[in-house]
Amino acid sequence: MLSDAPDSGSKTESSGGPAYRGTGRAFREPGSVFHLCAEIAPVGIVISDSAENTLYLNPQFTELFGYTLEEIPTVRDWWPRAYPDPALREMVCERWSAAMRHSAATCEPCPPLEYPVVCADGTVRQVEFRAASMGSLNVVFLTDISKRAKSESVQRALLRRLERSRHAQAETLREKTDLIAELNRSMRRLEETNAVKDKLFSIIAHDLRSPFHGFLNLLGSLREEFTALDPAEVREYLDILQSSASGVYELLENLLEWAALQEGSITVRASLCGLVPVVERCINVCGGAAARKGIRLSNVCPEGARVCADPQMLDTVLRNLIGNAVKFTDEGGRVEVFTAPAPNAEGMLEIGVRDTGVGIPADLCAHIFSLDHKTGRPGTHGEASSGLGLVLCREFVELHGGRITVESEVGTGSTFRFTLPAGEAAE
Repeated sequence: MLSDAPDSGSKTESSGGPAYRGTGRAFREPGSVFHLCAEIAPVGIVISDSAENTLYLNPQFTELFGYTLEEIPTVRDWWPRAYPDPALREMVCERWSAAMRHSAATCEPCPPLEYPVVCADGTVRQVEFRAASMGSLNVVFLTDISKRAKSESVQRALLRRLERSRHAQAETLREKTDLIAELNRSMRRLEETNAVKDKLFSIIAHDLRSPFHGFLNLLGSLREEFTALDPAEVREYLDILQSSASGVYELLENLLEWAALQEGSITVRASLCGLVPVVERCINVCGGAAARKGIRLSNVCPEGARVCADPQMLDTVLRNLIGNAVKFTDEGGRVEVFTAPAPNAEGMLEIGVRDTGVGIPADLCAHIFSLDHKTGRPGTHGEASSGLGLVLCREFVELHGGRITVESEVGTGSTFRFTLPAGEAAE
């Protein structure tokens, strides 16, 4: 089974029988320690000389790969059997030769190398090679690591699965977090909606029902006392009825417009609007109530003032602001509608309604454009006020990209200002 190797050792005597020191005889003597170790080693062992002749294969090598010494008498016979694929064979040969040259030059073992090996029966084993060059001999230890490689492959696959699972769990957690956040936002919106509905029902129950009670009582009194009343008293009753009816109608209009806005059925249909005619129209609507209190209404907007706005929304905003100013101004007061350049808002025009009324307390000003708090209060002649009109004004102005503010001092008056996109100047 073994080819002859140089005999560089000398014979020595011992009580156990003859032994030979020297590499050539050591591995071919059946009774030598080296031969015994090689035969029982759990790994394959190959010994070759510098001419690449295979000198020795231990039984474990043949058991692992199925090749005998007769089948691979030289290393050159090993390569095409173990690596039938030319490209792989060339790569393994190059790396192997480089490792052996390095070992011969440094007198150190080669670093472990791992490559697949095709066995005599066609199966493939993953093998770890450990080798060293010792003078004219090359010694190679081959360990089958197929199970370990498979285990490592399984572990890597498991780690990849765990990593994917971790990512999936993280993604699920993010989705759950986002869902919880969205649910919280929905809950807040629902709470706000419920609060608005509660406020709306309160307005309907109180601010709409109360005027009707007064309306019905006045009609009853007028019907019972009609024959006993003189024309001046009848006219006074009719003026009160007209004022009450106007208030109810105003509230109904605001309720309907606000409800349509909440349903999303209102869209902005902006066009170029001259301010003067719109303001005049709103002043005429509020003129009767102002005349009964002796309030002077003034339109000081310049003739060329224009805005790009939805005419109906603009009319609603001005009508509410002028109407409120009349409600909360004492007899003989003044209400003025004016324009001014919008500060820090290029392309916008500021429109204001200023009165000399009773003013608004600071705590009420903070919530006057919201339904979160009750802001409605009776006017100077007991006129009903729900506060819904100002909420509608804010929403209509914001739909145009503008904003509405209020400045007020109790006992002096209030000024409401809102901005809208400016239109072209009149030619």
